[in-house]
Amino acid sequence: DGRMSVKPVNNTRPSEVFVNSLGRMQQDLSPMFFTPDGRNIVFATLGGPGEIGLVPIEGAARPTWLLNTPTFSEQSPELSPDGKWMAYESNESGREEIYVSPFPKVHDDRVVVSTEGGSRPLWSHDGKKLFYVGGTSPAQRLMSATVQSDGAKFTIVARNPVWNATFQDVGYGEDYDISPDDQRFLMLKEVRQAAAENATGRIFIVQNWTEELKRRVPGARK
Repeated sequence: DGRMSVKPVNNTRPSEVFVNSLGRMQQDLSPMFFTPDGRNIVFATLGGPGEIGLVPIEGAARPTWLLNTPTFSEQSPELSPDGKWMAYESNESGREEIYVSPFPKVHDDRVVVSTEGGSRPLWSHDGKKLFYVGGTSPAQRLMSATVQSDGAKFTIVARNPVWNATFQDVGYGEDYDISPDDQRFLMLKEVRQAAAENATGRIFIVQNWTEELKRRVPGARK
């Protein structure tokens, strides 16, 4: 509905709307990440041509558009761990590809990351790799781009598939993430429709569960 709200994590105040429906921007808004200083949120618009903007979480300032090209869509912004680069998805070439630009001056330069289609970028925690879903459906694969940056220049060193299995696209949004040690992935798994339709509901009854709890947790209450 074109609004975003903020609420303290300790629940001491109710939610406060800090972005309301603004002019032509009637699409839903999706907050993506805080800026490194914690004062602004970068968001993306949904339900129409993708746009990426930045807005303060306090005060009455209006959003600043980072990317809002009328002729194509830009979405899925992700900030690098050092806060200097923003990866995003754009269909400027006629299909979705992954690009990286300086942040917040995204128009100063741009590097193409993917080469055969790309979506849903994700940085490793050390900032040395940029993952993305490469290719086009149904032959999409999770890719890893090894990157280098000296603070002023961003370079792609290599592109490699993370694995050869086809990546399952379960819809819009973040459907995978990486562990803090950058060694494992957590992904949503698609449930096959046929299996779901044939599945039979079951009820399980667990008896003497308190005894099991005391066995597993010796200090548990009786």
